[in-house]
Amino acid sequence: MKKKIFSILLIMISFIMQGQTVKPIEQYFDLIDQDNVYFKDVNNLFDKFLGEWEATNGLHYVKIKITKSIKVEQGLTNNYRRLMTKKRFFDIIHIDYTYIYNGTTIYNVTMPYPVLNGKILSSEIFGYIIINNNLTLDLFYNEVTNECNRDKTGNLKLTYINSVTPQLNWERTEKQILMPDSFCTGNQIDTSPYKIPANLTFIKL
Repeated sequence: MKKKIFSILLIMISFIMQGQTVKPIEQYFDLIDQDNVYFKDVNNLFDKFLGEWEATNGLHYVKIKITKSIKVEQGLTNNYRRLMTKKRFFDIIHIDYTYIYNGTTIYNVTMPYPVLNGKILSSEIFGYIIINNNLTLDLFYNEVTNECNRDKTGNLKLTYINSVTPQLNWERTEKQILMPDSFCTGNQIDTSPYKIPANLTFIKL
């Protein structure tokens, strides 16, 4: 009986795997309407971005660590993506960071992530879109806050520059968002500006 159940499970797993289409991550915009797709970094386009990088601009110092997570669900059964209508998986870029201004550490968003008042202050710089002949990552951007949420959201374009010492061009933009009062019951909306400079050049460590 156990062997029969095990065989049935194997057949079901095989069916699920066969039903899920694997596509290169760079084809996302061509296949954006497809369901049950795994957008995978099959050509290792993300790899040139991975590792530790640093940037100095006057009194500003930023160190980032870029990692890649494999096959992260962004679909119907993932609570964080519960509003999506399609089930998909992605290889995803994450960026942890340390930001120091004039010798004072403003952010240290690195693992293990700090916890403040029961809230895990994890990085909110991530994404999976690669553009510009596969040289630019187009990422979601937000800086950590002690409050419930921010009144803005950001976009980060991170462009790889192939030189003797590899570099990354960091270009961040932002826009205001209207947060309903019910979203942060009993908490404040953070209206402060982003602190990390919008434009930086990083050198690989």
